[in-house]
Amino acid sequence: ESSGLRAVQGTATTSKTMLIADLSRAIDSYELYTRAYAYGGGIGSGRLTMEKTTRSTAGYTLGAGGAYLEATAAVAIYGRIDKREDYPDIAPADASAPQIVNAANMLYDRVYEALRRKSQLQYAYSLAVVPNQYPLWPGQTIHVDYHEWVDAFHAVNIDTTLWVLEVAQSISAAGVQVV
Repeated sequence: ESSGLRAVQGTATTSKTMLIADLSRAIDSYELYTRAYAYGGGIGSGRLTMEKTTRSTAGYTLGAGGAYLEATAAVAIYGRIDKREDYPDIAPADASAPQIVNAANMLYDRVYEALRRKSQLQYAYSLAVVPNQYPLWPGQTIHVDYHEWVDAFHAVNIDTTLWVLEVAQSISAAGVQVV
């Protein structure tokens, strides 16, 4: 849910505005991959693949025999990074062709959603804000408006709503801050 709060640099304009004292950005590439080899339930040659899927998505390539799904743009940026994914819970209810197609479509959907998230770098921001009278909890959203200029270059341009993942208090000589 929305916290209804804004975090801004500069001057507070309303009582629901928190001032940003410090901002840092972290980039996570730990789970980054651009090609997912996926298998569903079954064993050996009877194991489910995406071969019989009727799905396709612009910007993604399905490999020969449904062996893999690849994020084309991500390969161009980061190169080919392989990941094997097993989904033993996805299997056809019986050996009929419609059930195999349905299961292959379910496998494709699951692989696509995972690849869509994992084929790009994940960004997180740590904000130190001057506390205000309103609480902020993990799971809420907050609108962040922060800009930094370096020699007429807009180096940091954040004007978006972000999820709060963690809240902590920092006490220093400067006073109490919410991070």
